[in-house]
Formats: sequence, structure tokens, C-alpha cells
Amino acid sequence: MNIADFSKRSASFLVRGARLLRLRLTQYRGPAAYFIWTVIASLVPLWLGVLLLFAYGKWAGEWELFYENGEFYLYSTAYLAHAIYVLRKKKAEEGGMHFLLTLTAALLLVVVAALYASLNTSQVIFAQTNSFTPEFLRQSSLFLFGLSLLFSLYALVADLDPLRVPANRDVQNDQVKELEEKFNEEPV
Repeated sequence: MNIADFSKRSASFLVRGARLLRLRLTQYRGPAAYFIWTVIASLVPLWLGVLLLFAYGKWAGEWELFYENGEFYLYSTAYLAHAIYVLRKKKAEEGGMHFLLTLTAALLLVVVAALYASLNTSQVIFAQTNSFTPEFLRQSSLFLFGLSLLFSLYALVADLDPLRVPANRDVQNDQVKELEEKFNEEPV
């Protein structure tokens, strides 16, 4: 094999790889757009709160105001509930690794719920113990929110079924077949 053949084959391989990558990225656009939209929309109370504080000139850069009562624990539970539902459905269909991820997400949901309850009852429960400080509980809500976003994103990607979206040629063939059947059934 000479250098010209090698470069042609390499170029052909790269072009095929780029086409495959574009196809793979195209099929992830829908779930990515859905995920981004749900994150932005679910955080509308936060964005609106910031806008209102700016509008009334009360913003002092205190982000703690938006997570001091455990709001991100609540956001986390919503994303984890979605992930558990989707991963449970995939586990029933395919089994395997989805069981472990479903179990992990369910345990994480229990931890998030327990930490939220702990934060809201921290003056009563933790007045006599030093196990979790309210500041730790507030900060961990942000970390667990990020983790729940990862589970939710994985669930969206796992739920993606490229065979669900038929190719244009398949749709066209089905339509032609349907029209031919209707044409043959009609009396002349």
C-alpha cells in the first residue's frame, strides 16, 4: 500500500467517522434540549427571585438565600424521581446495569429526603448533637442537586431508542404501501 492509498483510506475512514458522530450527536439533541429546558424551567423560582431582588435594589450577592431552606433538596427529588421511573422501565426491558443505577438513585432519593427533613428540623434534633451542622446540610443540597442532574441526564440518554425514529426511506415506503393498498381496495 502506498502513501496515496493510505491517505485516501484514512480520509474515507475519518469522513465515515464524522458522519457517524454527527448522527449520534443528532439523536442526542432532543434529550439534551429537553434536559436543558427542564433545568432552566425548574429553577425559575430562583431566577425570578434574583430578578426581583435586582429590580428592588436589594441584591447583595447572597446566594445562600436561595438554598438556605433546602430548596435544592426538593429540586433533587424531582429529578431523581424521574430518573428512577425511566431507569426502572429500562431495567424491566433490559435488566443488567439499570438495576444497580435504579437502586443507587432510589437510595440517593432517600438520603436527599432525610437530609431535607434534617435541615428543616435541625434546631430541634441537632441542638443536642453535633452530627450535621445546618451549614453542611445547606451546602450538601447543592452537591446532591448536581448528582441528581447527572442521574436524570443518564436516564434521558438511556431512554433514547434510535430505532424509535424511523428513517425517511422507511416512512416513505410505508406511505407508498398504504396508498397502494387503498388504491387496490377502491372499486372502479
